[in-house]
Amino acid sequence: MITIRYGRHTDVGKVRRENQDSVGMTPDTLTGVEDPKGVLFVVADGMGGHRAGRRASELAVSTILETYESAPQTAIPDLLLSAMTEANTRVFEEGSRVPAYNAMGTTCSVLVVQDSCAWIGHIGDSKIFLVTPADIRQLTTDHSRVWELYVRGVITKEQARVHPERNLLTRALGTRPELEADISGPLALLAGSRLVMCTDGLTNHVEEEDIRRVVETSPPQEAAEALVALANERGGTDNITVQIIELVFPTGIPA
Repeated sequence: MITIRYGRHTDVGKVRRENQDSVGMTPDTLTGVEDPKGVLFVVADGMGGHRAGRRASELAVSTILETYESAPQTAIPDLLLSAMTEANTRVFEEGSRVPAYNAMGTTCSVLVVQDSCAWIGHIGDSKIFLVTPADIRQLTTDHSRVWELYVRGVITKEQARVHPERNLLTRALGTRPELEADISGPLALLAGSRLVMCTDGLTNHVEEEDIRRVVETSPPQEAAEALVALANERGGTDNITVQIIELVFPTGIPA
């Protein structure tokens, strides 16, 4: 039986007064990885001002968890798209109806691990990485103007990470009536695969190789806490959220 080792940590950082990141998973236990729907994890980074950003990310996460869990079984990409679409609708409608939440929105990265495969739903600039002993690879595309410059070869990835306009998003959940999210998978996972989900409060300060090193040398919960601490040591200019998911295969299955 495949199992999951899991860690999660979120922190307001050193500058912000409120944590506008939200994080969640369903089911609450990690025993469902071989069930047809697998286990779903989500990270969101709200925007739109003090109250609005927090409300947007919380509403997005709670809606995705609720919708995914209660939906009839169908293909995982369809379940992901339906859950994210419902979240987009609720965030957009509340932002249009409540003056205090006007123009709110959120990034949203969703990961489903089912058996030995992963599926991803994504919008915005939060990130999902695949970590192996030899490498770290970003599985998501940042929906930002700076990422477009990087893809076109105008700037390097290192320059993109510190660019002054790196937070200008081209897509977000809840800012428009129609959702424009990336849905991908299945991605085959080998024994020992580790998946890191995070908001940009981590990657603004911690380079990918540092993420790989910490994740490879510590259990998931310790690694999540260590990465948040490292981001705070290096400035902590934003809220920081990290989820780490590690697949553990039965003895005898090769890595």
